[in-house]
Amino acid sequence: MGMALGITILMGLINVFGSVVPLATFEPAKLFTPGGYMLVIALAVMIFGIVIISLAGQKKELAQNSIEQNQSKSLKKKAFKLGLIICLISGVLSAGVNFAFIFGAPITNNAILLEVPPFATSFAVWSLVFTANFFINTIYGFYIMVKKGTFKYLSKGRISNEWLGALFMGLAWPGGIIVYGIGANMMGPYGAYAGFPMMILASILAGNLAGAVNGEWKNSGALPRRVMSAGILVLFIAFSLLGYSTYLMNSL
Repeated sequence: MGMALGITILMGLINVFGSVVPLATFEPAKLFTPGGYMLVIALAVMIFGIVIISLAGQKKELAQNSIEQNQSKSLKKKAFKLGLIICLISGVLSAGVNFAFIFGAPITNNAILLEVPPFATSFAVWSLVFTANFFINTIYGFYIMVKKGTFKYLSKGRISNEWLGALFMGLAWPGGIIVYGIGANMMGPYGAYAGFPMMILASILAGNLAGAVNGEWKNSGALPRRVMSAGILVLFIAFSLLGYSTYLMNSL
């Protein structure tokens, strides 16, 4: 279905189901306040920025001649449907991290009663989330290795960049979620609703920065880079609007 459309659908669903849907579930009246309206506007601006960045990536791939042209129409149609279904499921389920954080408020409150330091109160929720996440990913990983007969390769070879990269991601991803929880609590009672899309936005910006540093945009031409710059500018605007929406919700 293409990276541009896939990323747009995926990130759009994550933001809607991880921000607006929890707010409509737990604080429906708050959604119809200036802060709620600003949150919706900020998410719309963010999705618009994601569309621009996705199109920039598509133009980059076209410029670098990395798109295959020889697939049959029937295979493309089948792949599009499957890709769309996977993106829809992934977008909804990925928002579950923030649902867990918001649903876990009673656990956080108990941590406060037990005089846990303010920055660490969310750790009680994340310990449950990451434990479940670990088992799901581990079971699936072992299943794939057994299915493809690649389990034996774990004991071969040396520590490579791939191993180091996987180790870094294994630490960076939960580390980022933990920092998000600390920041969301510091933003006030409505921090989780705007803080989650802000975290997603920051990850998009960081990913594109890493891609630029690693030379992904070499030989892409001036147009894709200009489109990417425009998308980044829109995302920075969305970031500011998300912060302002939290300020409005906390003030009223």
